[in-house]
This record gives sequence, structure tokens and C-alpha cells, in this order.
Amino acid sequence: MFVDLLLMCQNAQTFNDNNSIIYRNSERIKKFVEARQKEFQDEVQKKSSALRTALSERLWPEYDDSLQRKRAKYLVRSLLECRQGVKYFAEDFLEKPAKKEYPDYYDVITQPVDLKTLVKNVLGDKVCLSVFLP
Repeated sequence: MFVDLLLMCQNAQTFNDNNSIIYRNSERIKKFVEARQKEFQDEVQKKSSALRTALSERLWPEYDDSLQRKRAKYLVRSLLECRQGVKYFAEDFLEKPAKKEYPDYYDVITQPVDLKTLVKNVLGDKVCLSVFLP
């Protein structure tokens, strides 16, 4: 999840001029995502302790998976709500650029990512959760 969001930002920065609003919003999103990633990793570190046993190691992934899904949903919802004034930072990232309007985008960007697909994956529990772990 984090990897996909950061790739989305990297794609925007690769394709757009660094003075464009899309580039600047991708920087804002990247900072937001990196801060949430650090928070989540710190939380996992706190939960990982000497109290973990062989039994808890076998049971932990199920608990952890549920917690990770909640975190993914929280992350995406929080990201979609970030705005400056009336403009949402994520608005320009909801869909991939149209091939007819930006044919060269797909020559430059080999792994396009958009938020609608990520949201659909998170809500459909298709998101890769292992990237939440340190």
C-alpha cells in the first residue's frame, strides 16, 4: 500500500514539471504517506516484544492482518480528506491520465497507479498488507 502510494507520487514527479500543482501535491501526499508509514511502523515495534512466543507467532498474523486492513482503510480515507482550502490534494490522482490526452505519459511511466484502484483494492481487501510491517 505504502509502496503503491509512493510510486504514484514518484510517477507524478517524473512526468510533471516541478513547479506544477500536481508535482507540489505529490510532494504533500508523499510527506503525508511517509509520516503515516513511520507511525504504523513505530506502533508495530511497540507491539513486538519479548512476550511473543512460538504460539503467539502462529496466531499473530491473523490479528496483524485485521489490524493492517484497518490501517490501510484509515490511511486511504485520511489521504482523501487532506486538502488546502477547497482543493483536495488527492483529486488529481484519482484516475490515471487518459491515454488519448497524454499518450507520452505511458511511454515515460511504466507502472501507473491511481487512487481509485487503490481504494477499490483496500475496500475489497486486495491490498498487499506486508508493506505495513517494518
